[in-house]
Amino acid sequence: MFVSIGEKPHECNICKKRFSSTSNLKTHMRLHSGQKPYECDECENKFTQFVHLKLHKRLHNNERPYVCTTCQKKYISASGLRTHWKTTSCRPRAGDLDLDRKTPPHPTQGQIHLPFGYPRSDDGNGKHFYYDNFVF
Repeated sequence: MFVSIGEKPHECNICKKRFSSTSNLKTHMRLHSGQKPYECDECENKFTQFVHLKLHKRLHNNERPYVCTTCQKKYISASGLRTHWKTTSCRPRAGDLDLDRKTPPHPTQGQIHLPFGYPRSDDGNGKHFYYDNFVF
């Protein structure tokens, strides 16, 4: 079955939230059931999603690959660093913007990828975007 962009044909029968794929619905259902199939082998913590276990393991290994170039504070996830930028006086520099370098190429490869927000305007030369109170 092909799903159009924005279409969410799969519905949770408990809370009525809708999803674009059955796998996203299945992951969501774990929240209702309390099922946590991903267990840390170093402690007793369990998680509903593998990605959460992966981030948790970084705490055990003291692995914090995302670094603020302004204050040198380190984070286990790109989202942690983005939150830091939004809630402190630190701001990302031009080279900091592509936080998802480790992920596979996106279908829009070649376009500028910024880590949060949506483009609100363009100054005409394609170089300035306005994102949640940040100008790049």
